[in-house]
Amino acid sequence: LGAHARTPVQDAVIARLLAEVSALKGVFSMGRSARAFDKRDLPIALIAVGDTIVNISSSVPRKQRRDLSVQVHLLGSGDDTNIDNVLNDLSVDVEKALANEADVFGFRVLSWAHQGGTPGTYESAEAVYARLTLIWTMSVLTTEGRPDELAV
Repeated sequence: LGAHARTPVQDAVIARLLAEVSALKGVFSMGRSARAFDKRDLPIALIAVGDTIVNISSSVPRKQRRDLSVQVHLLGSGDDTNIDNVLNDLSVDVEKALANEADVFGFRVLSWAHQGGTPGTYESAEAVYARLTLIWTMSVLTTEGRPDELAV
């Protein structure tokens, strides 16, 4: 089975942040959030990618534009009284690392754009973490019924 179109996007963002943002102690897919984090292993980034689909042709199989939302959730310890500054400083490095889509992706993407950030908290069964979520949007082209094949 080939990987869904979301997977290479997620993998590319994870690889780029691991290579470029040394202050992060880990970068993981959102699925990693199902397990507890040790406060000594923070700050980390959790990456989530969602998509919506727009058909851009009427002939079958239809060409599709997948509009993706790439969420970078920066998590830090709520015990750190300076955590807002820590997460804001991290966001500078993350934004620099993801600024140019050609540096991030080895495939064609359309309209890569940073949409801003929103602070908040992230709750697990074990703890509450400080969170800053940064969002980028982009599009890729696929064909109906073939979400694992990116158009070039």
